Amino acid sequence: MNYTTHCAGVSSYTNWTYYSPISIWMTINTSSCHFNNTPLYFSSILATNLQMYLTSYNAIYGASKNAYTIYIRSSNGMSGLGMLNDSSIYQWNVSWVGVSY
Repeated sequence: MNYTTHCAGVSSYTNWTYYSPISIWMTINTSSCHFNNTPLYFSSILATNLQMYLTSYNAIYGASKNAYTIYIRSSNGMSGLGMLNDSSIYQWNVSWVGVSY
């Protein structure tokens, strides 16, 4: 019999790190979910403003049963440092869910 396990959370905007002149990144820690294998991950940005200009947050990198990484860019030309600053001002939290079969 197959069982589906799911777990969700919100990773704080304080975890964003500068990556390049055009992007920032965050590793989302999912170890509290205790997945038995690498799940499918889905991400969204929860914020008070400017999240409509963010792209690539749904591209998942380095997925494992304990974590995954996302990189974001801006569709309106915001720099990496500008995004890092705005991530704090506008609280760009990452809402996520993992689903394992």
